[in-house]
Amino acid sequence: MKKSAVLILILLVLSPLFAITDAEKTERVWFMDNAQDKFKSVDLEKAIYLPKYNSRDWSGTADDYGDPENGTYGTVNVLGHIGCAFLDHHLRFTVTTDGRFVSQSDPTKYREFYIALMPRIRYGEKDYNCIMDYSTTPAQQVTVSDRVPNTKFTGSATVVTPSWTNSSPSVVIDGNGTTKNPTRFYCDVLIIMDELTAADQQHLAQKDDYIATVTISWTCTDPDCDYSDANVSGFQGHHACHQGSYTFVVRGYINKQPTATKISAFVVPTFSATNLNIMDIVANKNGEEKIADFDLYASSNKTDWVSLLYVFPSSSNSYSTNGSHFFLTKKTDANVKIPYQIVIKNLDTGQVNQTFDGTMKYVQSNTTSRLQLADYRSMINDRSAVLWYSILYKGEVYINIQMEDPEHAGQYIPMTEAELNSDPNYAGLYTSTIYYHVVSSN
Repeated sequence: MKKSAVLILILLVLSPLFAITDAEKTERVWFMDNAQDKFKSVDLEKAIYLPKYNSRDWSGTADDYGDPENGTYGTVNVLGHIGCAFLDHHLRFTVTTDGRFVSQSDPTKYREFYIALMPRIRYGEKDYNCIMDYSTTPAQQVTVSDRVPNTKFTGSATVVTPSWTNSSPSVVIDGNGTTKNPTRFYCDVLIIMDELTAADQQHLAQKDDYIATVTISWTCTDPDCDYSDANVSGFQGHHACHQGSYTFVVRGYINKQPTATKISAFVVPTFSATNLNIMDIVANKNGEEKIADFDLYASSNKTDWVSLLYVFPSSSNSYSTNGSHFFLTKKTDANVKIPYQIVIKNLDTGQVNQTFDGTMKYVQSNTTSRLQLADYRSMINDRSAVLWYSILYKGEVYINIQMEDPEHAGQYIPMTEAELNSDPNYAGLYTSTIYYHVVSSN
């Protein structure tokens, strides 16, 4: 059991060498990263160049950023890969992103980027660039000097896969027309960043909490494909893998690289959070006011984070000790207290996820009082058909002003404007501290 405060970055795992057996000749689609044990983040001061289809080979050198002519392709900019094998239909892989790293502590600080897809095949024990365009019928060889598909101008990029069952197609791998018959097709997912300008420097700061999201999706090009039940639990249809999506998080930094970890939570207070007008909240806002944004990210690995993460705010600074009920305490008289709750709502829907009164502590068997994350879990197979999991949760934190129920000591009810006005002792300055705990039982 340990307390975690960390995040993810995605890095390619090079394909292991193995022989293809009959059991492995099943159609499959996967996404791979290596967030299990290592954390790779992106240096936002670097320029990362868009490569051509075969202008350069993979570079495993940690400081090889390439050049504008040949592009960058290797350890420094490969975030992962989306792959497939033994499909009897063509799939369309699409990558989308808003193309911006944003600081979690200061949203005015950002760095723009874009994503590129490098089509590749595995033949025998080696990998090769694929310079075929399967969006046409028949497939055409691309111009090897062309830049690979990317999201720079449209926010999305697509690549269509080859199709094969027992006999793999003949795939062109270079400008001389050399062909190979692949056992797997995949696209390396590359991050690209233009050289910084003076204008760019104006909205950058030395921070290590820049976050970006990237979504990979795929769909079948055959309009009659029977993947309609692909997202139904337990469905094992022949074409179930012909449709899907997966979103992952990438982290950026300026000057100081963040510590390698798997889970991260960011609490960003609103501008007014340190100077709330309690009277206005009760009189005009039904006793509720937003005080922060709360974002939680957990890396993709073979562990189901939903069953392991316990996320909750408390009045106690120890996640293993019960706190008291949340109170705003008058600075000039500690005996005057205004109780409140913390309500966390989902950013996109505004629906209440969970309400906290400040008293919770970590108890492994308590799965109901913590933040509920099941709806924000992504699952995807890796190339060995092992499920990987990640979480991307975005929420808003609200304070809800209460009063003690005069008829039931220790119970709390919503406070009305009349009740707040009825006691002159309520006038004054109040303070309170909220501790946010992210505990992993992994």
